[in-house]
Amino acid sequence: MEPAGIWRKDAKLIELDVQDGALGASLVDRGFGRFLGVSQSDRRIAAIAADHPTLAGRLTESALRKIVQCNNADVLILSGRTTRQLWRYGRWRHAGHVAWPLQLRLGTLVAAIAGLVHFLLGRVRWGGVVPYRAGPKGRRYLVVLQVRRPKRRSARYYLPHALGVGGFLNRLSEAPIRHVVLRWFESLPDLSPTEDLDLLVDDHDFEKILAVLAEGPGIQPCDVYTVTGLPGSDYYRKGVTQNVPYYPPRLAEAILQDARPYQGLCRVPSEEHHFLSLAYHAVYHKGPRSGIPSTTGKSRPNRRPAHDYAAVLEALARKLGIDVRITLEDLDAYLASRGWRPPRDMLARLGPRDPWIRRLVRQAVCEPEDRRLSVFILRREGLNRGGLASLVAKLEHYGFDRDDQNAHSPGVEARRRPGPRGELGPGAFQDFGRSAGRGRGHLRHRAAADELRPQAPVPRDDQRPPAGEAKHPRRLQPRASRPRAVQRGPFERQRARGDGLPADPHAGASRRN
Repeated sequence: MEPAGIWRKDAKLIELDVQDGALGASLVDRGFGRFLGVSQSDRRIAAIAADHPTLAGRLTESALRKIVQCNNADVLILSGRTTRQLWRYGRWRHAGHVAWPLQLRLGTLVAAIAGLVHFLLGRVRWGGVVPYRAGPKGRRYLVVLQVRRPKRRSARYYLPHALGVGGFLNRLSEAPIRHVVLRWFESLPDLSPTEDLDLLVDDHDFEKILAVLAEGPGIQPCDVYTVTGLPGSDYYRKGVTQNVPYYPPRLAEAILQDARPYQGLCRVPSEEHHFLSLAYHAVYHKGPRSGIPSTTGKSRPNRRPAHDYAAVLEALARKLGIDVRITLEDLDAYLASRGWRPPRDMLARLGPRDPWIRRLVRQAVCEPEDRRLSVFILRREGLNRGGLASLVAKLEHYGFDRDDQNAHSPGVEARRRPGPRGELGPGAFQDFGRSAGRGRGHLRHRAAADELRPQAPVPRDDQRPPAGEAKHPRRLQPRASRPRAVQRGPFERQRARGDGLPADPHAGASRRN
């Protein structure tokens, strides 16, 4: 089967642990110019470039251990020792296709068994066998599998190898794309292969920067965040809810507004915003993993952080004349005094499994409006799909009393309150595009409701009934007499666990007056 029958000509192909360059040269000759060969040996790369001049500029050296998953390949070719990685489905499922050369060696047999296992599990489907030239008369074959459900990436992208860091930053300035390199920009354009480039871009320029990033294969990581956290540019790590903006939108907009040019390469935060944004990242994104100590001793700092956040923040504070101790608690208090602390609901979404963030949420002030009144927002496309009737039915099912219901005109976008509750972006309907200006995900309908039947708090361990008594009295009630379940948010769950949140003053009330 010809490769054109499986892949598009503009597909990004990356061969890991490239052996002799025959495969890459054959693909380039067939019109697949977006090819990149990766090897751990500089000598091998030099030898391959001498034997195959068409691969000049399409080869790179990398000793990165996680190279299988750290790339932007549409077609990932596992050669040499990397064929054993075919067993690690989570490492290559970001690619649309995975392939390996068919050779008389043990690794090929192991790869074939792994491919058969993934096929039986429904993870991949058969792609085909692609022949390619190996010398004047030689002929080899490439086995191809298609990934059924490629993994969705969050804000992690990879710079095209042909552009490099300097060329990529120049393209941002030429476009022009409203952007800011958030940190570690002092050594640019030199950037370690394991270091990522952190960018904050305007929502309206997100599509432009995606077009630049899609120009070719690459292995240099780049994190792209937008002001409102559009799909594909939101902050995400293990244990953290998706669709969370990297910074509260009003702060992100302020960083972009006050950005300054840096050495004719890019734009960087102002000196004050450099300190504030780096402290925000260290305290709320990294926490103890940043290596910054805690005054309480409850959070053990990482002794070997990727960067010395404490030393950098101390130097920036000294330069700006800011008198603050470099501890997690003191930095949190200072950020709160400057209006840079995330809102309480955003804190809860940032780290539901992070003890440090959960402690901050418990200490945050619970406003009266957070305890009882709930506002449900329906976007335009959700309204078009009949979501209003479903929303009303669910509100009634979960015991909410509807107080208000309004349909908003398109002009409401300009009057929304800034912040994570107001800057909603286009929403999760990705099939209508990511740009905030396309409108299909805009705010269209709002419903306010009171919770009529707050669920009783779950007893703590010291309040549980003794052994032998019923531990779940609700299960002993007849089905008809059981109270209907109430879906609770993160703050209500914390209050139910007795985590120190103030009690609901409206509990037991039938209706807000």
